[in-house]
Amino acid sequence: MCDLDKKTIYEEKVSLKEANPSLWAEKYIIECIIQDVFEENSFLPPQRQLAETLDVPRWALRLALKRLSKVGFIESSRGRGTRVVTKNKLVESGTTIAVIRMPLRAGNMEAQHIRDGILCRMQQLRCDFVEISLHDKSQSSSPLGENSRTVNVDSLSSLLDEFSAFIFLELGSYFHKPEQPGATFINELVARKLPFVVANLEEKHDVSSTCIDHADVTVRAVKTVAGFGHERIAYLGTAPNVYFYDKSLQGYRDGMHMMNLPVDESLVVFCEDTTAIDAYLSCKKLIDREDYPTAIIAARDLLANSVCSYITERGMKVGRDISVIGFDDVSWEGTEPFLTTFHEPCTELGSLAVDMLLDRIRDKTLPIEKKVLDAPLILRRSVGPL
Repeated sequence: MCDLDKKTIYEEKVSLKEANPSLWAEKYIIECIIQDVFEENSFLPPQRQLAETLDVPRWALRLALKRLSKVGFIESSRGRGTRVVTKNKLVESGTTIAVIRMPLRAGNMEAQHIRDGILCRMQQLRCDFVEISLHDKSQSSSPLGENSRTVNVDSLSSLLDEFSAFIFLELGSYFHKPEQPGATFINELVARKLPFVVANLEEKHDVSSTCIDHADVTVRAVKTVAGFGHERIAYLGTAPNVYFYDKSLQGYRDGMHMMNLPVDESLVVFCEDTTAIDAYLSCKKLIDREDYPTAIIAARDLLANSVCSYITERGMKVGRDISVIGFDDVSWEGTEPFLTTFHEPCTELGSLAVDMLLDRIRDKTLPIEKKVLDAPLILRRSVGPL
């Protein structure tokens, strides 16, 4: 099977098969088709038998077969069973997909896992693609290896003559303002009616994408700590004009309102940047005061990590004196899975974006669609009763 950098979904080492049996079954069947375990034009075993063989629930197998049928690997007919249609390319010859991303920063595990999801899915579905890393004049470019290259952001329009479909790993700083080259490029794609999808859209662009409802996540975070009896609940994030942080902040306010709790603006603190040192310095404003909050919601696990470190330095205990809850389940820097957080399904954000793009390659009349993925709560020891 495709080798992802991280084989587990949760820090507790829950396997993909346990966490998402449908996705695991889908990947397993694809690999069996590619390796001729299930030969072309042959029929798969009956669903009951196949589910027992794979040791997955029937419902999970049905979902996997439905997705495989949609992308063209198999076809099912009542009374005959499920037949392997093809193990060849699912995209017409001559279609090469550009996978466009910002340079990957060291330690940015979110982007790494989304990239894993995109590239693994491309490989599974035998798509022709080229990975493109953007840079500007202030950055040096270097070769990325086979099937990859760097492109100056001012030369984005040159890709229009080479590629007929595009997938973006998020939209970075080159896409924020209408006059920026990235935004201009998006407008050109729309004008030419070329299919494209954004994996993990965090901005307010009206484009087909996969995304997380960050407002809902923060509402649930407030409800979680409030359910443990906390009323003085603080929020730590980055400035709300950056990426998804405006939605996260709104979710905090909405959640406090839903729980009939007052919003103390002095308990709303913003970091200058999404870094550990900025979070460390910012959280001191919350914890060094006499009436410190009993719970802190951090917009990222990276920020929560600094909060927990400072609480410990002050001689207090996380989860007893102050509860801390985060979001993403990938940027926690501690070696022990300790933080209560909301798991960001990074790999699925990437792989589902590929499926959406293939749908739009086959049918260019499909409307704009935003698929919101769930971020489940992972309850650990950093949150406790007041």
